[in-house]
Amino acid sequence: LGDGGTYYYVSGQEYYKVFPFWDWRKVPGVTVIDGEGIVPDLRETKSNNKSDLVGGLEYNGNGLTAMELNRDGLRAYKVWIATDKFVASIGGGIKADSDNCVTTSVEQRQKNSVLLEQLDVNGRWNPIYDNAKHFNVGGDQQTYWHDGTGYVIGGNNFVYAGTERREGSWNDNMGGYREPELLKGEVMYIYMNHGPLNKVSGSYQYAVLPNASKATVANFNLKKEVEVLSNTSDAQVFYVPSAGKGCWVVSYSGKSVTFRMPTALGKPSQGARPQMQRTTFEVTAPGIYYIEYDGKDWTVVAKKIFELTK
Repeated sequence: LGDGGTYYYVSGQEYYKVFPFWDWRKVPGVTVIDGEGIVPDLRETKSNNKSDLVGGLEYNGNGLTAMELNRDGLRAYKVWIATDKFVASIGGGIKADSDNCVTTSVEQRQKNSVLLEQLDVNGRWNPIYDNAKHFNVGGDQQTYWHDGTGYVIGGNNFVYAGTERREGSWNDNMGGYREPELLKGEVMYIYMNHGPLNKVSGSYQYAVLPNASKATVANFNLKKEVEVLSNTSDAQVFYVPSAGKGCWVVSYSGKSVTFRMPTALGKPSQGARPQMQRTTFEVTAPGIYYIEYDGKDWTVVAKKIFELTK
């Protein structure tokens, strides 16, 4: 749960009594090496995250949190930014020492009486019927809606979305429940499959819109709302117009960061398009920075330096 678990509440009932039916390799927000069998018990494996590159920064009512995940042969660099309309998540530099596929879960919650729906290329909402799994890949973004919450997934990752009736017991994962009473329930899930990442690195980008209408979700353009300028194991940089006129920088290496100029801030020069211009920010230490551009240089408006213990 401490590897990036992220939960989205509107009614407060989204995850009520869902744990007996959870696939514990698909905890919302978490990136893992997928596999079969019982999830290892951390009390026995002692395989906690080996990185202390983690922190958060708030500026002007928007919050950002970031972490390096280095655990059990998996490394990933993960960021979340929360605005008053959506929560966006960005992952990069994902590598694994296994031939198994790596997945990132977007959602896994109690299914409400309404159906999970997906937006097609013609702007129509199509239901994903009960106990069905939908698979999609490619395109600029995949858009889903369920029970007042929208999910927009970008990039070319394999996206799996569906609902499923499951059986389980509280005793399966919480030994304090002595009676292994078998329960039945139904969950809604969305996750990305990045494939094996032992030879190449993976990345992702998605946004969740809690308490949003279908019309709002249908009109949400992920690339415009969250413009990713760099997404590597050294640094992640992005521009969110609704969260200020500057850029958010997460530096893991503490080195200077060169990234693409945001489309809205760049100016044509020598025939080059603004989105092709490159710019550099001089980082002072690993951490999170909110920076603004004055036409010549970047100025640090707010920052949070990672508290390193090693």
